[in-house]
Amino acid sequence: MKASIRRFNVPYSSVVAPYWNNAVTKGFLSPTNLENFDSLENNSLERSLGYIFFNTLRARLSNERGVSHRNLQIWQGGVNNVTGFVCPKPWKYEIKRISAREYGCFYLDCVQMGEYFYDDNGDPIRNYDKIRNQRRVPYMKVCYTDGNREMPNDFVLNIDHLLQDDTYLVELSKVLHDLKTDYLDPFITFQTQTSRNLPPITYWKNRADYLNVDDNNIDECKCLGRFLPPTAAGNIIDHTHDDNNKIIINIGKQIGLLR
Repeated sequence: MKASIRRFNVPYSSVVAPYWNNAVTKGFLSPTNLENFDSLENNSLERSLGYIFFNTLRARLSNERGVSHRNLQIWQGGVNNVTGFVCPKPWKYEIKRISAREYGCFYLDCVQMGEYFYDDNGDPIRNYDKIRNQRRVPYMKVCYTDGNREMPNDFVLNIDHLLQDDTYLVELSKVLHDLKTDYLDPFITFQTQTSRNLPPITYWKNRADYLNVDDNNIDECKCLGRFLPPTAAGNIIDHTHDDNNKIIINIGKQIGLLR
């Protein structure tokens, strides 16, 4: 990353140097240059977020006028002198709009409106109803693996405003957001307070898959299986996703997320 900063003539402050090893230890960075990042082999939410975080800042800082989020080339191979940015798994990148407001968004395709989870009271609720009735953000399902077994867990999913003007957002589980605040945000040496003009619930109520839900498709998963309603006793009938519809985190390397 330091070499990348020099390559794009971005000022590097020695203020951030002490935080580098902490970010590597927590899995946000590779000890080697981020130019070597392979998005096709990535299964780490932390490493992917570190890649998005640093390259979003790098793209913005390498151009005095800023880099437009509207330019999809930024995250599809690069353009001009900003090259090599690839939107990493499990995130996808698209340009979204709410009214006249446009922003670039790194979103998680695993979030499904018809999927059932247990709420804070232990009652089953699906993501769509959680957003519509409770005006709360949805859940995401994470599958931890140690190479021998998987252990599923559910996390509340929020959005994070990567830049002060809210031009870049990323969908982020709260537990990962807390780690980002501690281990990535110290790298930003300029004012980062955002106006938060796009509240999380506004974002989720304008998400395409929420707007497109109707009685004909809310129970269908992307894997073409069905989300079955809870039993009369209130037990959720577990729905197994194939490998393309779940986020996997390595337990051995990402043990901090289990707290």
